[in-house]
Amino acid sequence: MSDNLKIAADPNTTADKLREIFANRWQIAESSGEIDTAIATNPNTPPDILIELAAYYFAEVTHNRVLPLILLEDPNFIAKIHQQYCYRFEDDYEKEYFYYGDEKLEDVYQYWDCLSEELVSDVFLELSLNYPDWQIRSLVAINKQTPVDFLKQLASDKHCHVRKMVVKNENTPISVLKQLATDEDEQVKSELIYLRNTPKKILAILAKDREYSIRSNVAGNKNTSVAVLKKLASDRSSDVRSGVAGNKNTSVAVLKKLASDRHPNVRWNVVNNENITVSVLESLASDRHLSVRSSVAGNKNTPVAILETLATDEDENVRMNVASNENTPVAVLETLATDKNEEVRKSIAGNKNTPVAILETLARDPCSEIRYRVAKNENISVSVLKRLATDDNARVRNSVAHNKKTPRVSLVILASDRSSDVRSGVARHKNTPVSVLQELANQKSYFLREAVKKNKSTPEEIKKQIRR
Repeated sequence: MSDNLKIAADPNTTADKLREIFANRWQIAESSGEIDTAIATNPNTPPDILIELAAYYFAEVTHNRVLPLILLEDPNFIAKIHQQYCYRFEDDYEKEYFYYGDEKLEDVYQYWDCLSEELVSDVFLELSLNYPDWQIRSLVAINKQTPVDFLKQLASDKHCHVRKMVVKNENTPISVLKQLATDEDEQVKSELIYLRNTPKKILAILAKDREYSIRSNVAGNKNTSVAVLKKLASDRSSDVRSGVAGNKNTSVAVLKKLASDRHPNVRWNVVNNENITVSVLESLASDRHLSVRSSVAGNKNTPVAILETLATDEDENVRMNVASNENTPVAVLETLATDKNEEVRKSIAGNKNTPVAILETLARDPCSEIRYRVAKNENISVSVLKRLATDDNARVRNSVAHNKKTPRVSLVILASDRSSDVRSGVARHKNTPVSVLQELANQKSYFLREAVKKNKSTPEEIKKQIRR
């Protein structure tokens, strides 16, 4: 241990000497961090220095045994070191807002999560338990060192944010969580639902809440039991029933019931539930609402026979989803490839199961976006890529330049393209001839040269040339 560090740690060192060391700590050869830690815990350190150190040595300051005496002279000292800790986050995080009644309260995003990990002293927690400032009490509520008895007291705190932090504390016993499940504040109850693993017993209590938004969140929670979901499936709120319809724990019997729900959002969620049966999909394929039919058309479990029927649907959104579905048979894709709607043909061009023959037809489509998607499709033939390499549209040529199947002869042509994006694509392509890479490495564009340098196929001698 260095002399300066020994002096900083010595409880007999005077306040003036500690101030001197603190002021010059950056000029001292040894680690300033060790000196800061020693000063933060030294009982003779002046309060203003302790406040300054609290930004990054909050826990160490709380372990300073002089803390109770400082509070006798300055009752706001805890609030001051808390505010200093808060300052370190202001430039790094966005801000979030909390509401208590009509009062708008501001704090720093993720700040509380960091405070929960601080190894603060038991003395500090006890002194802060009944502190007038709600933020200080929230600090106690979220901290992992806080005793269960303190958490029980804070669960009845007058401020909603304090009670929210009790919910977030992983050491809060289930008996306290049950109490908070009937809290008057919606934010507190919502916090319970957002826990990583909310106990089923708590969710069962919240499922009876008078607020539909709480019941809706319970309906969508992954831990909600099958029995509770069954009850919520008859809820008067369509939002709640929608949550049940989308929950992967919902039984097949309940999904079948919800498939005939009067609200389209509920039926839409049924279609997108991974537990949906073929018979339910068949019943919803002729749904009167567009969004439901579209969802059936895009579902990977929809039978071929239903896809064939939906391919003739009057709405282009339904046909578009059929065109995108990887299970759609080739015969249907061939029909949709000549659909009057461009969006439908775009979906065909982007479908990874579209055969080469259909892609060749779409490569001549007057819509450049369709040709662009054809050029990106992995099933495209080399002959089509060669033709699209001379396409009038730069995005199409750029797509060709990035396709891994593009032949060298086309890459040579594209290396002289008027579009810098196309040339960059060639510079990155693994099949680009070395001679072309050399030409591109000699061009003025920094981004082009960097693309050549990052290409794994570029010889080391060319890379060295670029670095020079």
